[in-house]
Amino acid sequence: SIGDVILTGPDKALAYTNIQIGAEIRNTLANLSINISGNDLSASNWVSTGENIGYFPVSFRAPGIKTVTVTVSGSGLTSKSATKTVTVYPNIITGEDAIASDSQETYKLVNAPAGTTYTWSVSSGLQIISGQGSSQVVVKSTTYMGSGYVEASFSGFTIRKNIAIGVPNADKIEAEFGTNNTLYSYHTNRNECRAYYSGPGTILEFGWEAFDWEVYNPRTPNKSIIFLKAINPGCCSTVNVLLRARNSAGWGKPVLLGAQVNNSTSRQYNIQYSTDILTISENTEEINADINQSGLKRKNDDPLVYELYNINNVSLAKKGTINRTGGTIDISDLPQGIYAISLIIDSSTKQTMKIAIK
Repeated sequence: SIGDVILTGPDKALAYTNIQIGAEIRNTLANLSINISGNDLSASNWVSTGENIGYFPVSFRAPGIKTVTVTVSGSGLTSKSATKTVTVYPNIITGEDAIASDSQETYKLVNAPAGTTYTWSVSSGLQIISGQGSSQVVVKSTTYMGSGYVEASFSGFTIRKNIAIGVPNADKIEAEFGTNNTLYSYHTNRNECRAYYSGPGTILEFGWEAFDWEVYNPRTPNKSIIFLKAINPGCCSTVNVLLRARNSAGWGKPVLLGAQVNNSTSRQYNIQYSTDILTISENTEEINADINQSGLKRKNDDPLVYELYNINNVSLAKKGTINRTGGTIDISDLPQGIYAISLIIDSSTKQTMKIAIK
């Protein structure tokens, strides 16, 4: 018969950390098969260190109370098993890798076994707001900017998470997109975007990310002013932009911002009024392109037709043409009143604006 099966080894372990479960089969002389099993158990073959004495290198993939079973069997013999309980603790602290100035974050030991006191400590620039003794704490940063850590000690183990302290606060990041929060998919020069940060510290770099749009032609070294260009014009009616910022402490969390998309292939114009003169200027830098990225023809470069209507008596007051890229219109000969100027861009597109001539 198979004698006593004696198991030895630690009663506590960290997840994903190798330990050794020793196995000794006493009072037995036979060719034996020795196997180990258990839920969530990763184990190597039994390593013999003597006659019927050895160990299993094992690890566990998740925290919790684990039961390990070693079974000994042999030809013509009744199998015999022994069990051992191992309490497995988390091997990592979860939470943000960076914390903004004067903000709070929660750090956790996920699925940590109950009944254990968890003692937390933090580096300079951080303070524990709540949760000391439990498996999670709320940590607040001060005005410090640099490297730091959050540390947890329990049952003879200590684990640490290194974090950056004082990174830009996502709540204080804002942006202006294109013209009136509108991006134009066919005319890239209208897509100038500006990022702003109202928190402390100097922003070394802004990071822009938008699906189906690319960042190009940054106007400033820190990318606070950039252009967004559609990779596939006409692809969407709105666009979501992830914007984040980096200072000397590192990158902060991104903020999700959005803009409308104008998929018109027609050109658009700025109309400005001053005494006796209307100034018309084209709002695109792609006036020399013949075909856009979708293969659609761009509008021609024939003269731009304009019409000025007197709204008071519903009459055409002036009509003419200017260069397709823009020009001026003399309105010194028109009486005072409310007018509507209509730019006839093509057979299907007009741009109209109301003006008051005084």
